Parts: sequence; C-alpha cells; structure tokens
Amino acid sequence: AAATAMCTLEECDATCPSCEKGVCDVQPHMECRDMDASPGSKGDWQCVCLAPYVGLGNAAAAQCTLDECTAACPTCEMGACAAAPQPQTCSDAAQAPDAVNDWVCTCSLPYVGTAEAVAANCTLDECTAECPSCAGDACPAGTQTCTDPDDAPLTIHDWFCECVPPLTGVAVNSTAACTLDECNATCTTCAMDECPTGTQECVDSDTAPTATQDWTCICLAPLVGNATAAAAACTLDECAAVC
Repeated sequence: AAATAMCTLEECDATCPSCEKGVCDVQPHMECRDMDASPGSKGDWQCVCLAPYVGLGNAAAAQCTLDECTAACPTCEMGACAAAPQPQTCSDAAQAPDAVNDWVCTCSLPYVGTAEAVAANCTLDECTAECPSCAGDACPAGTQTCTDPDDAPLTIHDWFCECVPPLTGVAVNSTAACTLDECNATCTTCAMDECPTGTQECVDSDTAPTATQDWTCICLAPLVGNATAAAAACTLDECAAVC
C-alpha cells in the first residue's frame, strides 16, 4: 500500500497568506522560526533576534535590543565594571542595536564616580559618604567643617574637622576642640581694638567658646590698671613705679 505523505507548512520559507514573506529580513540580526510546521498551524512563526541581541516578535518583526552590560560582543562591557578595584555596577540606558559603547560603570556607595564604556575611577569623600572610616556627625554643623584632603578610595582616616571662625581648632579623624580667643578673634563679643596698642595688652583667661566677654585689658608697666570687656583706665603712680 502506498504511504501517506506527511505534509508540513514551514511558514518561514513558504509563500502563503500566513507566511513570513521576508519580514524577519529587515534586520541582519534577526531570523525566522516556525514553532509548529504542521499544515493546520498557521501564523505561529516568530522573528527571533540573534545573539548578542535579544527580542522576538510573534508573526511580526522583533524589536531587538542590545544590553551591552549583559551581552557578549566587541563593544560590550564584558565584566569591566566588576573587575574594577572598587565595586561598580553596569547600566545601559539606550539598548537600541545601533546604540553601542554607551554603557556606564557607576561606583557603588560609599564610593562615587561614573565612566562611559570604561571602568570608573571611584572616589571616597569621607566627609560626605557613609562608611566605617567616614566622619559621619563628628564635625558639628555650624561650628565645624569637614575636609577630606585626599579622596582616593584607599586613603582613609585622613579627614579633619576645622572650627569655623571666629572659633579656632582642628583635629584629624575626630571632633575638634574649638576655642574662642576674644583677644585675637573678630566677633561681636571680641576685644577688637579696645586695648590700646603699646599701653595695654588683652588677655582672655578662658577661651572656651561659651565663655564670652571675659577678656581683660591690662595696663603695661609702669602703668597700672585693668578692666574686663573694656579698655582699662591706666594710672601712673610715680612714687611706686619704675619709670
């Protein structure tokens, strides 16, 4: 007995109303695949993007994308971000097939830095970042400022707190012990020019920032006299003085 033929309908290659008819050929990185070639299965062909591109279209052209962070291709990241000394993540904002070399390495916190198509040069500002070696709240806002002179990732514990004028003081890797010398500083409670040069000297016996208006003008010998928070009324006793 004659054998019955097993007919198939390969919609990627045939010519028929439901066939692909070259739709997948509009892009060089796309091919057609017929998921079921039985004669009764029609319109089930797909346009499939070829690696490194990703995407498929059911009975239509696919919208292929190229994620250069995850794909393997000449322009792809290929682990550059992960291989950097500091932890970095890769992102590819534009994944159109012709958008290449636009992937970005971004440093992971507490590090800062980005670079396109190469690993980033990360920095670590210990004054603004959050990390075990960072300043945190060590430099009180308003009275002290924090400075990190070298933000290289491996240069740590070098930040310092510096008192804001008229306060003075600095400390590396810790809170500064601020002082207020009202004889030498410029402030509303300071001596300024109250103690006349040549005849009086200014002494601030307590330079704690909260100890204000306690400076004293002291008359220079052979003059005598002193006054707190004001110019002294100097006198000269010619019987007792050496002049």
